[in-house]
Amino acid sequence: MLRRAFLAGIALCAWCATIAPASGEVVQRVRKSAASVRVVSANIRHIKAEDDKAGNGWEQRKELCRDVLLAQDADIICCQEATEKQLADFIELLPGYGQFGIGNRNPIIRSNAILYSTVRFEKMAGDGFWMSPTPQVKGSKAWGSKAPRFVNWVHLRDRKTGRELIVWNTHFDYLSRPARENGAGVAMVIMGKIPADVPQVFTGDFNSPGDSRAIEIVKERGWIDTYAELHGAEDPGLTAHQFNGARFAATAQGGGRKKIDFVFRKGPLKTLAAEIIRDERAGRYPSDHYFVSAELEFESPPAGALAQAVSVEKRQPARNDAGRHP
Repeated sequence: MLRRAFLAGIALCAWCATIAPASGEVVQRVRKSAASVRVVSANIRHIKAEDDKAGNGWEQRKELCRDVLLAQDADIICCQEATEKQLADFIELLPGYGQFGIGNRNPIIRSNAILYSTVRFEKMAGDGFWMSPTPQVKGSKAWGSKAPRFVNWVHLRDRKTGRELIVWNTHFDYLSRPARENGAGVAMVIMGKIPADVPQVFTGDFNSPGDSRAIEIVKERGWIDTYAELHGAEDPGLTAHQFNGARFAATAQGGGRKKIDFVFRKGPLKTLAAEIIRDERAGRYPSDHYFVSAELEFESPPAGALAQAVSVEKRQPARNDAGRHP
């Protein structure tokens, strides 16, 4: 009896180590299935001079950001706030990933770029739209949004399984609740034109907790929160932490914050794992947000109508794969 309890305790400790690394460690994640698709949503924090003064500048943390992302064994990395400089650095820091994303020039591009393993996936198509009453008008905004907000998408074919997948990535406005709610509505109308039997992933920094109206609008259209699906509906605590992680969560200001970064799924996909990635090194974090991840597995036979499904709206002129306009 004691031996069984001891072995069970060892197994539990090993399992905990894979999801809650000790301080200062960046732990390599292990897949639950060889055929699974691992997705990370990562608000990487754009480049700001004030961060340099605090020791959190991009040049000071980009290797840590690389190490944390590589440790996830991710097939798809959906970034928020990525600038041209950061995406250019990722070409060297994250070899083997293609990039796609439209963006805003104000004066630099901040792109919700989608990175995908070129070994695992072939990009079939990609585009995006703005969350406004005129979603195909570049840079359009409405409802008091601080900045133009948009959604990127890519249509991928899995070289391993032959399955196809649509990945959507966004960053909701932080200032205006009407912009978040109405923007969610616009996104759901456009994304809702994809048939229900098509595997899809929707990621982002939604600047909205799970019990907000903006997230309710997403869930009402059949999108499943992968983290809540496995860990329960109770909010797990903040994901935006001002580069201070648990230290910020312990403050009066941080104690009331909630999870605002999500990976949703829809269609024939099964969630195998989901995590809030709290890795740090010597008290430093790769961003002012925890990244979040989900491990997914395809279910049922491939949908034959996906090629037709991706013509969601009249498309913008083609963009290149580095998040820049030609």
